[in-house]
Amino acid sequence: MNISTTDASGTVTNTNINGIVDLDARILMLAYGSKRLLIAPGIEATFNTATNNGMGFGKTVLAPMVFFGFPGILGKGNLFVPGYQYLFSVGGDENRPDVSRSQIDLYFVWLLPKGGNWLIVNPQ
Repeated sequence: MNISTTDASGTVTNTNINGIVDLDARILMLAYGSKRLLIAPGIEATFNTATNNGMGFGKTVLAPMVFFGFPGILGKGNLFVPGYQYLFSVGGDENRPDVSRSQIDLYFVWLLPKGGNWLIVNPQ
């Protein structure tokens, strides 16, 4: 990964870092489903496994979430799935800042021809 930083004088420094990133796992459950709306609450856990400070939080982070799926809103055979997450740290390196933030996550999902595969777009 290449990281560019700019100091107060405007000098740009490029740094290459390598290593293993934090491990992340997510569990979702379809709590409600109809032809017009899907609701899926869940939780995500990010474990402090990065081998370089630039590759992770430096903290173990939990993120409860809820996603709302809207079938067919963009046309036949698709889902628009916005979600809300709240991330907070529960432990980790005391020298690294705690994590506490909200974020919106968007998914656009299309059923591909013949119905065997999905295309999922998740802008970051």
